[in-house]
Amino acid sequence: MKKVLFYLLCILCINEQAFSQNFTSGESYTYTKVYLDSVKSTIPNQNAQSIQTVQYKDGLGRIKQDIAINAIKPGQDIVTSYFYGINGEVAKQYLPIAKGSQDGLLHNISEGEINAYYNTSNAFSEVKYDGSPFNRITEQASVGDGWGMNGNHTSSIKYSFNQAGSVKKYVALLNGRTLVNTLYDYGFYDANTLYKVTTKDEDGNIAELYKNGSGKTILSRIKKGAENIDTYYVYNQVEQLTHIIPPLNAGENPLSESAKNEILYHYNYDAIGRLTEKKVPGRGTEYYVYDRENRVVMSTDSRLLAQGKWTFIKYDRFGRIAYTGMCTGANRKTEQQNADNSSVLYELKTSAIGFQNSSMDVYYTKNAYPIAITDIFSINYYDAYPQGMPIAKPANIYSQPTLSSDVIQNHSTKSLLTATYVKNVEAAEWEKNYFWYDTKERLIGNHKTTHQAGYSKTEMKLDFPGNITESKVYHKRLQNDNELVIKQRYVYSTQNLLVKHYHKVDNQAEVLLNETSYDDLGRIVNKKVGNNLQSVDYTYNVKGWLTSINNPDNLGDDLFALKINYNQTTPTAANTAKARYNGNISQVFWKTANSKEVRSYDYIYDELNRLTAANYSRGTAIKFAYDERISYDNRGNITTLTRNGQSERNNGLLLDELTYYYQQNSNKLNNVDDSRPQIGFTNLNTTTGISSGKENDYFYDENGNMTQDLNQGITEIKYNYLNLPTEVIWNSTKKITYSYNAAGVKLKKVSVDGSKTTTVEYLDGFQYQNTKLQFIPTAEGYVNVMGNIVNQQRIYNYVYNYKDHLGNVRVSYAWDDKESKLKILEDNHFYPFGGKHRGYSGLNYTPSPIGEIGGVTINPGGDFGDVSSKYSGKDNYHYKYNSKELQIESGFYDYGWRQYMPDIGRWNGIDQLAESYHNINPYAYVANNPISFTDPDGRKITPTGDGYSFSGADLDVLIAFITGGGNVRNLSQQLSSYESNGGDFGSGPLSNFWGGFDSGGAIMGIGYNSNTGYVSWMVHDGNGSYSENGTVFLEGFTIHAKKETTTDAFKITFEEEEKSPLLKFVGMRKGIIPEFESRLMEGKGAITPAFFIIYGTGSSKDPRYANHEPGHAIQFLLMGPSRYYTEIAIPSLLTAHLDNAMDMPWEKSASIFWYILTGEKDPDL
Repeated sequence: MKKVLFYLLCILCINEQAFSQNFTSGESYTYTKVYLDSVKSTIPNQNAQSIQTVQYKDGLGRIKQDIAINAIKPGQDIVTSYFYGINGEVAKQYLPIAKGSQDGLLHNISEGEINAYYNTSNAFSEVKYDGSPFNRITEQASVGDGWGMNGNHTSSIKYSFNQAGSVKKYVALLNGRTLVNTLYDYGFYDANTLYKVTTKDEDGNIAELYKNGSGKTILSRIKKGAENIDTYYVYNQVEQLTHIIPPLNAGENPLSESAKNEILYHYNYDAIGRLTEKKVPGRGTEYYVYDRENRVVMSTDSRLLAQGKWTFIKYDRFGRIAYTGMCTGANRKTEQQNADNSSVLYELKTSAIGFQNSSMDVYYTKNAYPIAITDIFSINYYDAYPQGMPIAKPANIYSQPTLSSDVIQNHSTKSLLTATYVKNVEAAEWEKNYFWYDTKERLIGNHKTTHQAGYSKTEMKLDFPGNITESKVYHKRLQNDNELVIKQRYVYSTQNLLVKHYHKVDNQAEVLLNETSYDDLGRIVNKKVGNNLQSVDYTYNVKGWLTSINNPDNLGDDLFALKINYNQTTPTAANTAKARYNGNISQVFWKTANSKEVRSYDYIYDELNRLTAANYSRGTAIKFAYDERISYDNRGNITTLTRNGQSERNNGLLLDELTYYYQQNSNKLNNVDDSRPQIGFTNLNTTTGISSGKENDYFYDENGNMTQDLNQGITEIKYNYLNLPTEVIWNSTKKITYSYNAAGVKLKKVSVDGSKTTTVEYLDGFQYQNTKLQFIPTAEGYVNVMGNIVNQQRIYNYVYNYKDHLGNVRVSYAWDDKESKLKILEDNHFYPFGGKHRGYSGLNYTPSPIGEIGGVTINPGGDFGDVSSKYSGKDNYHYKYNSKELQIESGFYDYGWRQYMPDIGRWNGIDQLAESYHNINPYAYVANNPISFTDPDGRKITPTGDGYSFSGADLDVLIAFITGGGNVRNLSQQLSSYESNGGDFGSGPLSNFWGGFDSGGAIMGIGYNSNTGYVSWMVHDGNGSYSENGTVFLEGFTIHAKKETTTDAFKITFEEEEKSPLLKFVGMRKGIIPEFESRLMEGKGAITPAFFIIYGTGSSKDPRYANHEPGHAIQFLLMGPSRYYTEIAIPSLLTAHLDNAMDMPWEKSASIFWYILTGEKDPDL
């Protein structure tokens, strides 16, 4: 089946003779040139900046060499070579190398030359297949010495069937009347009834995946010695996923009511397959109500439902979110019936005030269900700027004309988001944000009025490809305050790499924040920070993993250095490290200018890649002084934690010896006992002395949020409807109060301790304390605001931060004008789970401000480990571990959506995205591997990018692979590894992906039937069902069916007010293929313009199109336009005529993506 993509075909229409490049004669190739400068003529401008690539192919249309011409450095090409096996599959994938440019000619490169470039014996990945008709992968070898195919650290895959008695048979029975699914235990699956895939990673860790005949995952098993760590997936009679049973501990029964509430995931659906009830372990049931377009319009949880409250979403006529808020409501069944009876599906924008709510004028109607609104939380305006806008739209920004709402003009703000209003959850205060666009519809500015009646407005100057070259931020806390202006400049290389970043505050001198250098392959190798106060070097191994920041063994003038080992180990005093080949970090070494010796950690992991020990060394003499050792249950709940510290002495001082006790059949913590006396860390020590876990120290609400921590003396924690803490109370004289907006952004913290009240305000990065500006964040640290206003101007001092691979702030430094020297303000050294070392280092002083205004005496500080110690002159900058803000009152770190407790290594609440990690309890911190993972906002486990990649059932692995620059040609290997390590291609959280793709369903295809003269289409609603000839809202336009009198043309009409890039496809001939493309395809095939798919149907729909073309839309979403055009669209168009066109990686990966997301398989796959 031939399928083709269409995009920017005009690129290929440019006469080859116009270019100065040379191409090897007799070779097939594709050449692309993307201009970085504006070109005003069809005649190519050789002096204009551009990105040029040429792709050579063999006689079968397979890529044999990719060349990026003058890609990073002038005069050097980046060249990637490919080798294929006898069956046409990629057998070897070579790493790219830099070679002297040949202006597009094919390079003659040997395997030895590539190996020599990387100084390794195998600068390529290699794949073995089983030789069967299925051509399945059996072994994979990665690049680098030690990972080769003939070594002991490849990953392997074996295919077989289940044995009798090896897999439990859990079954869910659907009650057709109540639509409730009930879980049953039916013993075990019979032998040879399930497909089994066994994988072994580079370190010998074994995982097994079992699937039934329908391709549904039944069991994901990880081997831990002789023990099985099992996650079961249970389906009902209609193959809906109804239960997920995470790993169980001894004595736990998944059929018990407590286990169902506290351990299992549970899902119920309505008669047409929509998710209506969801139960995440430890959290009350969540309920969903849909409108006739199958969009969620109401949702609630057990806590809100008990109060008769629901949150709602209102849509406009094009399916865009108009406004959200809170309403009253009854039970789900009643509310769903009310929604079904409502004939109004959207709200209309009004020219006059539609209604008022929460002290806000709303310019929308209030007719769609629900109508019992109590509070509005957010409002979005599109197409035109809203009435009553308190500011005037600027005509120009950096001499760039801004778009108006005038539809008469060739360009206008039609289809664009023009304003968002977001309410403060705890008060009737609003933030209003207005957006300005250039004539290319690119965002070039915004004006945001804050809840304090001040503002932060941004202006940006963009170059031709869209890079920001200059920007200004204007800021006021209050309306009558003096305006603060932050100016930034960005300089790019000829190949579009950022090389210089300048920063300026008000009328101060401009500062070069950083100047970046790259190696031949585009990796950062040096960064000069703070007008060259520090020159920071970076090195990588052959796999591209970060191996050092400066050199701990030769610090020189550097203030900090870090070394990271993976598959290598260096002798230490502890000497416990083991080489790791699966990406886990085996050791880290660090040194600061304050220390005479190198310090290090050896890391030990179990078979689930959980950290079990971190053994500390200083030089070759001191060991175990700051160790952490951890044990877990099968779901990753910590059961014991021991910690040494307080004193840097050999074998360490036992600081904490913690034992964890949990509620029965639950992940919720009851009590933590500490057998050690109260020494060491104030907020890293549990000292209640309760024995055997018989008394509760921790309590939780219906949504699984911790409401008491008696070990810290916290008697009550209150939460808002977003499950964010609003009050943390110790007693009548000590508490914290937090305020947020409806988007979950923290606005204010008020801390009361006796007679002292401290108010911290968070205003778009500008942080105030008791109304006084404290600091302004920068890309390399922050600008500390010194003293009071002098001569009508504040006094500023730039502070720079060294961060490690986890984002931990390790060293803060600044230039001291008084002594004319560079000084360290603070150095931080952390335990793996976030506690701070104390007992061996500390500095605390304030440098003179930039611009000599009186000297500031520098005094040595006190106890460096005291979280309340002053540094950089102010007790204000508390962003430390993972660069998150330490709440000095509680000892918790605020990540945004959750707060983390480093003393016990757990979160305070349940992960909102817990369904992405079924085998891990929702309170576990970063899968219990804080060496290789971070969590940006408390909701998402994220690899550091230095090695190990999380392999649970999470689509994010694939998204990160593509958006991080992964090549689709490697995708089959990635998918195999993903699946074998627990990834579920057809069910579970992946089925919810459509909720983010398009709330009303994603259009799947448009077809023209030449026999009937009708245009028809299919809509995918994420649940496997389709509707034909219906009106569909998608990306701001409505498509209508239209009958034509002729059989050789049809027309797609759009709502009168709509504009869309799809308008360029209005004229179609011969089925539905554009005329010029029809000549190539003889009127057959399909195209994928951006977000929807057009395919020729003839007299019937072809499932090959239906299950393939939507995958291209997923590629577009993940890769972005530029990479999609060059790596997918153009190669696909040029290979469409080949018999094996569908075996090309750009085509095959589209079918694979669609199969992952829906379980619907392209027959050609």
